[in-house]
Amino acid sequence: MNSVVGTSERGESKSMFARLKDKIIVLSLSLMAIGNWSDTKSMIQEAYVAVVSNFTNVYEYESLAKVNVGSNIDYIYSIFGAPQLIKPSKYDDAVTINYYLDKKYILALLIEDKRVVGYSITGLKADFHPYSLLEKQPIQSPMRLVDRLENLNEFSIDHFNVKYFVLFEDLGKRYLFNQMAYGFVDYQRTKLDESLLVDAYTQANSPEPEDSIASTLSKLVSNETANYVAITEKAMPLLVDSILTQYEYQFYY
Repeated sequence: MNSVVGTSERGESKSMFARLKDKIIVLSLSLMAIGNWSDTKSMIQEAYVAVVSNFTNVYEYESLAKVNVGSNIDYIYSIFGAPQLIKPSKYDDAVTINYYLDKKYILALLIEDKRVVGYSITGLKADFHPYSLLEKQPIQSPMRLVDRLENLNEFSIDHFNVKYFVLFEDLGKRYLFNQMAYGFVDYQRTKLDESLLVDAYTQANSPEPEDSIASTLSKLVSNETANYVAITEKAMPLLVDSILTQYEYQFYY
């Protein structure tokens, strides 16, 4: 029964997509007939992006996959345009944080001397799972955070300014000693258990962290998949600094 419903929904989506595509083609031909090719080309591109973005995340995934540590800021502008928000880093005076605030994601870029030295992507929709930041390929399934706890080394956690849990991984010589981060940022305040989050935060910040913190963290993220991924060649605190607070999120969204 479930498979039949799924097939029907896919058929309806394809049918709707086909109808929209037909309308775009008809309108495009009309504009071309009066010789306005420049406007027609722009309209076709905008309509294509709007339609694809409405039904899938493909356009967003492919755009985000073009971002790399080392990218020139002018190249970034050619893809995403100017950032909606720019903030100075609290940890490095030479670094600014550029934000692209999309309805599906937040892209935060660490910029130094017009060069990307780190970036993070925070998914805002349940079905939004960006490409791997290293392989630039679609991920086969969402990353389960509990699986990453096996090699737990360094992590950051908070429940005051925004609810989040992020763990860090040193990538070594193969990836030029860049550092990776995975985690969950709960802007909707519907996921991470408040009591477990506070408990884990208290244990992590005590003078002598308890051995039970691993168990607490495991319970905290037992059912969570990563909606936050990041990479940098700089110090990890800069990545954490780039996470918008709950107040900032509500203000800009």
